[in-house]
Order: sequence, then structure tokens, then C-alpha cells
Amino acid sequence: MPHNPQARIGTLPGRVAHAPNWLESLLFLALMSGPPKFRGRDPFASLAGTVDAVVVIHAVIWTCGGLWVLARLYPAVLRGRGVPVNGAQLVGALFIASLTLSLPQSPGVLLTAFTLGQFAVMLSFAWVFTHRFGTASCLRHIFLGVVILTFATIAAVYLAPGLVTEESGLVAFESRLRGDYIADTGSLAVIGLVLSLSNAAPLRGPTFWALFGMFGGLLVLSRTRSAYIALAAFLVIGFIYGKRLRVRQVVLPLSGVMFAFFLMDTISSAADYLVRERETIETMSDRIPLWTYLTTAVMRESPLTGLGYYAASRVVGTEYNAGLGNAHSAFFEVLVGGGLIGAALYIALCASLMRFAARALRSASGDPHVVAAAGLLVGALVLGLATPAALQPGPLGFAFWSLTAVLPRVCREAIQTRIGREQRLDAQSAVFAAGPSRPRVAGRYAS
Repeated sequence: MPHNPQARIGTLPGRVAHAPNWLESLLFLALMSGPPKFRGRDPFASLAGTVDAVVVIHAVIWTCGGLWVLARLYPAVLRGRGVPVNGAQLVGALFIASLTLSLPQSPGVLLTAFTLGQFAVMLSFAWVFTHRFGTASCLRHIFLGVVILTFATIAAVYLAPGLVTEESGLVAFESRLRGDYIADTGSLAVIGLVLSLSNAAPLRGPTFWALFGMFGGLLVLSRTRSAYIALAAFLVIGFIYGKRLRVRQVVLPLSGVMFAFFLMDTISSAADYLVRERETIETMSDRIPLWTYLTTAVMRESPLTGLGYYAASRVVGTEYNAGLGNAHSAFFEVLVGGGLIGAALYIALCASLMRFAARALRSASGDPHVVAAAGLLVGALVLGLATPAALQPGPLGFAFWSLTAVLPRVCREAIQTRIGREQRLDAQSAVFAAGPSRPRVAGRYAS
């Protein structure tokens, strides 16, 4: 067993349920989806505390998520029973607490407080849900949510294209299918492909290939370069550790398709579509100068505790370039919002999850849940380099916070399985080494 700092916080009362009821599943999907915004909104309206119908719906759903967690833990606290909290969850809680240090100077105190509350709900909800229903149920619910959001995105292309595309529609495939007001399409595609190819979502042949094609098409139409890199990183992990999983079945065909493009001299036109503006690669679409500006600002004004979460997206970033929209990085959003303390704890949280993933992969190569959890982590970390969505409410952010419960659990189960297998092999080896024993026959004339 790995050595992890643990605390006892309260065991859920009664016998562990085998599956969530429909209300718990609905709440999971509502939290995992964000929920979607479904409309454009002035970023400064949130700083001013302006409330509309969508804000009320979000507040109700996230409040229900917090109450669900408290309702499951309160009886356990009264009984004095406990359940271990792993090191990643403790670091995650400290990370959220560190972001509260900058609340007094936050540009929007209510917005920042609400967002930090969402972080706390995602962390605790994933912990309780996974403890009650297991890792398989958590990953299946994430996959179901991604499928629903993908169908909603496809429907919006025809019914309300302004919700998901940069232009009025996908005219000659010239615009990007971003999914801004429903869910980021690049993130949806990566999560769906990771869970499908790792066999974490049990799918039959025709269903698998239909969803694989849908997620693959969504990835291409998103034209998100970081999503391509995240998927490539997962394919490498899957090829190495995905023994008997579908990911190994598609790596070679995908490589063959790319080689065929090269032979037919069409790789340049395909790359032009996928990569988009090649001239922006050097500065990562002006992100590098933006990050330099953000770092200089926070180091000058409040290096330790930061300027308040969302200060990078809503205030400091707009001073550099109002058209960029946000900090375009989870790390720099945290650095500006929580200072060096918050950034250090965020790095510690990511490092802790990477440590659990590495141990699980070494102990249980070919396990669907292990490969899926490791793939989701890689996807969240790679995408987090270019978007704050890897931390904030939404499919990718919810998946990241869920990994604080899923990865340590699959790691522990993988190590226990390996130890049990080694003990059985040692016992069998001892039996064979002893050789066949001669039966003892009672009596004076026994031969």
C-alpha cells in the first residue's frame, strides 16, 4: 500500500449503495455540465454582481450539490465514524483555501466566492460519490454527460449555431465549432475519446464506432491544437499500458491514415485546416506575451496571495488585450488569482495526481479504469496549459476534480490486486518447491 497522509472525516451511513438513484445521477450530470450558459454575457456584469435567470439556475444547482454532500456526511459525523481522505484531496482543499486569501482585493468578491464554492463542491461531491458508488460509476456518469453535451452541440449547429460556432454556421467548414455557450468542444472530444478507447465505458461494436466517429469529428471541427496534443499523449499512454484495450486497436490504423495523407501529398492542406493560423504558433496565439504581462502585474502588486480569482481574465488580461477573453491557462489564472502560494499548491495538486497515476499504471497495466483516469489527467493537464476550463466548472474541470477521488482509489485497488496476485504466486511456488508428500499410513506393517 502506498504511504499517503490520511484523515478521518466521516463515513457515509449504512451499507454502500451499488448504484446511484435517478436523482443523484441527474445531480451529477447537472454539476458535470457546468451547467451550460446558453447566452453571451458581459464579463464585467459578473464582477458587478448582476443576477439573471441563468445565474439563479447555476446557484440553485450548485447549492443542491453542496447540500447533497452535507446530507451524506452529517449522520456520519454524529456517529463518529470515518473514511480516509487521500493526500490529493487534502492538497486540493488547501489549494481552495489559499485562493480565499485574496478575496478582500478580488475585483468581484461575490463572483470569486461563488467560484471557490464551486471548486469545493466539485472536490467534495466527487469524493462522496466515488466512495459510495465506486470509480466505474463515476467514470460512466462523466461519459454519459459528455455524450449528452455532444448531442446538444450537434443539435445547436443546426438549430442555434450562434451558441457553438464563431460565425453564423459552419459555412464550408471555415469557422470553428467551439461550443462556447454549451461546452468546449475540444474538451468534450478528448474526454469522450479517452473513455471510449480505454473501455471505461462498456460499448458494443457498432455503438463504439458510432461514438468514436462522432467524437473524432467533433475534435476535427473544434480545430483546438491543445486538444490534438492531449489526445496524442493519451494514445502514447494507451499504446504502452492499454493491453487488450481498444486504444491499441486504433493507434496503428490512425498512424496508417496519417501516412496515407503524407503519401497523397494532402497533409499540407489538412494541416492548414487543423492547425489554423500557422503564424500564431510561435506566440501561441499571443498567449506568451499575455502570460508575461500577467506575471509582471501580479509580482508587482501582490506576489504572495494574488489579486483575486478571475482578476487575470476580467481585469488584468483585458488591460493587455480585451479580445483574448481570459487568461488562456489554468496555471496563470491561479498565479494571478492566488499568487505564489496558490500556484505552488496547484502544482503540488497536479504532481500528487501524476504520482498516483504513475503508480496505478505500473501496478495495473491494461486496467480500463486506470488507463481512463490517467488519460483524463493527461488531457486536463495539457489542455490546462492553454485554457482555464481545466480547473473551472464544466466537463473538463469536473473531470479534473473527480480525479482527486478516482486516481487514488484505482491506485490503491491496483496495488492491492498486485499484492494479492504476488502472494498467490508465492504460495503456489512454495507448494511446487516442497514436492509431492508421501501419505502416512498408520500401522506397524505400513510400507
